[in-house]
Amino acid sequence: IKAPRLLQSIFSAVGDLYLYKLSFALFGDGVAKWALFSQLANWFMFFCFNRTFSNSLETTLTLVGLYYWPSVRSSLNKAPSGSRKWGLALAALACAIRPTSAVTWVYVGLLELYSTHDRLRFIFVELIPIGFVLPVLPISLIFAGYSLAALEERGSRNGEKKRSSCICNKWPSRKQLAIFFLLASNIPMALYMSLIHQ
Repeated sequence: IKAPRLLQSIFSAVGDLYLYKLSFALFGDGVAKWALFSQLANWFMFFCFNRTFSNSLETTLTLVGLYYWPSVRSSLNKAPSGSRKWGLALAALACAIRPTSAVTWVYVGLLELYSTHDRLRFIFVELIPIGFVLPVLPISLIFAGYSLAALEERGSRNGEKKRSSCICNKWPSRKQLAIFFLLASNIPMALYMSLIHQ
């Protein structure tokens, strides 16, 4: 009875690892840490990613496949040779498990054909049904990590200037407020969805 959930928890851990690695390949360590934090603090990921849904495995395969996709990386951080074959194999497997995964991979392919940049940019402006949300949510959370890293960077620059002019500051920083908001809005939903709704 426990074996499928244990197997899915391994898939989820691999997905978390490759979210970090993909974020690191795209933006560096600062963004990667905050992207992983955003993923681990997100109630929807907490609720769905560990469950034995086909789109949970699809999400993990998509993250790993994107990590190995060469055009995702900047020229400074080249993918190892043969990584496109791994990316294609994982994309094919993700599409075989859930054909809806083709939406993501067609988008990646079109970006590679028509883009002059090596860095992948995903912009989502509509709420998509749950079947589409889980595979693309980690990619969106990379950009949440990017924003948190930018707040951290800006706060450290401003903090040095403020310390010299003000002895104490009782107000929390924007980064602290953002982290508090993420945790305060996600933890109750994660507990409700996992303990009551499930």
